[in-house]
Amino acid sequence: MEGTDFAVQLATFSGVEQQVLTNALLKEMLLASEEGELGQFSDWIGREVRTSKPVWFDGKPLALTVEDVAGADTMTLVTLDENGREVMREKISPDTSEIEWQGIGKDGKPLPSGFYSFRIEATSNGETLKTHDVEAYTRVTGVEITKDGPSLILEGGGTAGIKDVTALRERSETAKS
Repeated sequence: MEGTDFAVQLATFSGVEQQVLTNALLKEMLLASEEGELGQFSDWIGREVRTSKPVWFDGKPLALTVEDVAGADTMTLVTLDENGREVMREKISPDTSEIEWQGIGKDGKPLPSGFYSFRIEATSNGETLKTHDVEAYTRVTGVEITKDGPSLILEGGGTAGIKDVTALRERSETAKS
């Protein structure tokens, strides 16, 4: 077989393989749209969801929801960067349920733009009672169908599965400004 014939055959096989993959993806999308998933979740675009997944911070305050820990006399909000490294700790009142996190570091300057996640460490008399993730509200900018089902595209390019969302609300006035 000539080299050019061989190259043509390889290109043909590659094109067929790509078409098969495209057809499989289209079939997935068709099934998802028939089940109403894509349409249902497309209504979430522009709204805010609450998730413990890392959220985008660009200088605008973030609304954090803090779970009550019975018996705690001290609670510490731990801020983690996108690599999971601790960047900040701050004491909060044990009866706090929502925080408007400003993203101001210990030096009084805003933290750099990026993805952040949060954790609460609740203690009583110096002993740790509970450590848990804190959920933050963030804006949905898109929806995509993945092999695991619908996935939300969040502000800044982050993602969250539907199962990672615990609340949905209209975009807050603070976030709009």
